[in-house]
Amino acid sequence: MAKRKRTKEEALERLMSVPNVPLKGKLGQINKAARLGAAGLIMLDPFNFLADDVLTIPIPMIAIPAHESHLLSSSPSMQIYIRAGETIVPTGGDVQDYAEGVAEGQALEASIVAENSKPKKKKTARQRAYSKNFKKIAPRYKNKNGKWKKDGFKRCVKEAHRMCN
Repeated sequence: MAKRKRTKEEALERLMSVPNVPLKGKLGQINKAARLGAAGLIMLDPFNFLADDVLTIPIPMIAIPAHESHLLSSSPSMQIYIRAGETIVPTGGDVQDYAEGVAEGQALEASIVAENSKPKKKKTARQRAYSKNFKKIAPRYKNKNGKWKKDGFKRCVKEAHRMCN
């Protein structure tokens, strides 16, 4: 179902439906001026360019970010501006391809979620005991500044394991 352009009256009605922020002083004046400016733009738009419109792309195109357009070696024969957040949905002969792509993307997303939701492994009693022992005796094998003494880490690990037995 194709969308139609909003009329100026509908655009003004939509603008007025936005809740007014009760601000005092300069902020309140700026808010009122912004609303008035938006209403003025709607009224001064003779060809209703500001309204939503259905865009039909006449030829296959590649979209690149606007900030990278200077990287093109020559000027393109045609340019369209796609606002951030807009979705371009194919119509015509390739709708089936689009539906398959959406289904494939959803299946991939579901598999990634399932892959990442593996249960965490529980620590064994021995691992918990080793960790507790290591933390308890580690200060003996460290210098006052917190660095390990010579072979201190290695000796601490061995002693913590010995304490678990």
